[in-house]
Amino acid sequence: MNPGRRTPTRQACRALRGWLSLGVMAGVGLTYTGLVQAEPAPSAAVAEQKPIEIQAVERTTDAGPLRGWIARIDLSAPGLDVVVTGPHNGKPVSDAHETTLVTVEKWARKADVALAINTNFFQWLEPKVPHGHGGPAGVIGWLVTDGQVVSPPRQHEGQWDPVLAFDRTGRATITRGVPDNAWDAVAGVGGSGSDATPGTLLVEDGKPLGETARVAPLRRHPRTAVGLTADSGTLLVLVLDGRQPDWSVGATLPEVAQVLLDHGADRALALDGGGSSTFWYDPDGPGGQDPVTNRYSDPNGMRAVAAHLGFAFRPTPLAEVER
Repeated sequence: MNPGRRTPTRQACRALRGWLSLGVMAGVGLTYTGLVQAEPAPSAAVAEQKPIEIQAVERTTDAGPLRGWIARIDLSAPGLDVVVTGPHNGKPVSDAHETTLVTVEKWARKADVALAINTNFFQWLEPKVPHGHGGPAGVIGWLVTDGQVVSPPRQHEGQWDPVLAFDRTGRATITRGVPDNAWDAVAGVGGSGSDATPGTLLVEDGKPLGETARVAPLRRHPRTAVGLTADSGTLLVLVLDGRQPDWSVGATLPEVAQVLLDHGADRALALDGGGSSTFWYDPDGPGGQDPVTNRYSDPNGMRAVAAHLGFAFRPTPLAEVER
């Protein structure tokens, strides 16, 4: 949705901090080690909400430690708001300049979301600015916000890119192509003439396909990916750190697929990775001052990217629910 619509609900969103929970998972088997739940918001103010739950991922690989964050989002929770990057200047575009480069954190605060990640591949356009911040960008693959196409869908050799799409009710699908009734959508990484890897989904019908997904499936890199459970009720958002041997060596795409499978994914796709991989979550709700982030690998700090995906729970007055 349009970030400009967020301002009137900022204070009300902060009241939902009790429904945004932080869990911690550790060990190769990713077993719960704890769950912290804040005090609930007053029941008279909002209808019942369900939490966004985030968990630390810690695994040991043959190359060293692997760390990151995973979020579980209940797509049936009342008040869930899915937010996708809009076109630059908030206007439709007809040229290569589709969006403006901005960090996930800056975008998340402007959009009033509690959880945000990077999404599509992109191109830096002229005029280039230091580290891309505020510069023009072209998005690679399908990007849709509030029913408006910011970047068109893409095919390679007749195969559509993988996509994550939401209809107007927030119901999600992960597939290849252009789903009907898509209200918000981001594109995963599809095929390319630069290599022979097909660019498949990471997981399809509960089966791992990491070795045929892109990019560089068998090399270790920071990774961003999303998965969906078989009932389409829970979205999994995963960011794994890399290129930091003492902290996290990065993941192959088969390893990314396995993490998502271990958390119940039935379908999953890979998003832009490397220095772009960013996970940003504010346990105090939109506008808070103590966000949880991954350890991004870009030496210049959090990278400015062209496309983002965010989630928030907007309060629904009980009076409206009872009508």
